Amino acid sequence: FLGRSASTMGPTCINSHVLAGTTITAKATRVGGFVGYSEVATTYNGCSSAAVITNAGNYTGGFAGYACGSSMFKECTASGNVTGAQQTGGFIGYAENASFTDSKYEKGTVTSTYTGKTGHSAGFCGYATKGISFNGCLVENATVSAQTAQRIGGFVGQLGANYNASNNITLSQCGVKETAVTGSTNTGGFVGVQYETIDRSYVSGGKVTAKGNNCGGFSAYVQQGGPVDCYTTAAVD
Repeated sequence: FLGRSASTMGPTCINSHVLAGTTITAKATRVGGFVGYSEVATTYNGCSSAAVITNAGNYTGGFAGYACGSSMFKECTASGNVTGAQQTGGFIGYAENASFTDSKYEKGTVTSTYTGKTGHSAGFCGYATKGISFNGCLVENATVSAQTAQRIGGFVGQLGANYNASNNITLSQCGVKETAVTGSTNTGGFVGVQYETIDRSYVSGGKVTAKGNNCGGFSAYVQQGGPVDCYTTAAVD
C-alpha cells in the first residue's frame, strides 16, 4: 500500500486494506505488507494486510517492515505468510519509537531464512529496540520458523537493546495463542531475549521447539526486567 511514509506532516491511514491474493517479492530492506518504512509520526487505524511476502533482505513484516519516528498502529491486522532474513515479524520486522495498540497477527507463517546468530524474528515483532509500547496485541494460530537462527519468540524476538540502561519499553496485556515456535538458541514461547519487563501477558497452548541452549515456554533468556503476572501453557521440546 505504502512504500515509505516520510512526510513531515504525519499522514494518517484509516480503514485501508491490502487484500488476500496480493504477493510481494523483494530483495530489499524494509519490506512490509502495508508499509515498508514508516519513518515519521504516521497513524494507522483499522488497517490490514493479507499479503504474502517473500523477501531476501532484512526488516520484513506482515504489516510493516520498519517503524520509527513515533509511528502509531491501532487495531490493525496482518495475516499473510512472511518470509525474510533478519528482523522478520508477522506484524512488524523492526520497531523503534513506535506504539502498537490492539493489533494482531493471525493465521500465518513467519519464516526466517537467516543462518547466523541474531535472527531476531517472531510472531508479532522481530526486534523492538527502544521507545516502544505494545498494549493488547495478539498473535494467534501462527507458526514461527527459524530453523538455525537465534533470538526467536512467539511475540517478540528481542525486547530492548541495552542490558544496563532503560530501553523505555512498555509491553502489557499481550498474548500468543496456539502458535508453534521453532528456533535455535534463545527461543521462547513469548520472547527470545528480554531486556525489559513484560506485564500481564501470556502464552496459551502451542509448542516451543529449540535446537540449542536457552529455551522457554515464555522467556528464553532474561537479561533484566522479567515477566510480571504472566503465564504459559505451551509445550516445550
